[in-house]
Amino acid sequence: MSIRIEKLEFQFGKLKTFAMLIHPDNEGASPGHLAIFTHGYTASKRDVLPWGVRLAEEGIPSIVFDLPGHYLGNYYEVESFDDFVNDSPRLFEVAYSKLLTHGYKLGPSGKLILGGHSLGALTAFRSSTLECFSNLPKILLGVGFGISSTDGNHIFQSRFYKKTLEVREQLVSPCLKASNLFDWIHDQKEKIQVQAERVHLITGQNDVVVGEKGAEKLKKKLIQKGITSTTLSRPKNLPHHQPEGASVHIYAEFKYLY
Repeated sequence: MSIRIEKLEFQFGKLKTFAMLIHPDNEGASPGHLAIFTHGYTASKRDVLPWGVRLAEEGIPSIVFDLPGHYLGNYYEVESFDDFVNDSPRLFEVAYSKLLTHGYKLGPSGKLILGGHSLGALTAFRSSTLECFSNLPKILLGVGFGISSTDGNHIFQSRFYKKTLEVREQLVSPCLKASNLFDWIHDQKEKIQVQAERVHLITGQNDVVVGEKGAEKLKKKLIQKGITSTTLSRPKNLPHHQPEGASVHIYAEFKYLY
């Protein structure tokens, strides 16, 4: 099988970023699905590249892109926090248009898979309500994504975690520092709105960031909001800082699509 990776650069509004289009083997039978993924806070598209490669092995093209203002992926600055929160979901729209211009399209029974890790999952879920996706059959994928506890026992309140943020905050644009972002993320999860045929969550049992019950709480909330087809996988070993390991679980969950 010959998988080809094409480098891309795109933007929406003031947000610019880099991406990779993962072309499957042209000789393989395409099932007519498309996928778009992005990564979590302070990380890069490298974290989700294995997801796209695994899907390409099954004939599914995908785009993985860097969140703007994340220096491990690109040095494009984000000047305004509002620009980031308002326009970052629209990068999924831009990525979808890139797939179309490269000759890919959804088949008669094809699904558009929108997903990400942690902050990237939230961004993907928010993108699902965009008008451009309103009439498309969608599956949402959230890895390392849940509603974390806000009590004093959670890792966010630990001295160790706060110490790591001193370094991590230097890997993003100043307006994306944790004090700006984390409360907003929690608020967005509490009032989350999605549009999809199905949602699948994958969170490791050893993911201390999401916490013991965080993924279950999010699943319950999504079901209450009408996404009754929300499912959850809890692999034993998938720590929050190693989302690339989710590729095997993504295959196991979505192989029925192939």
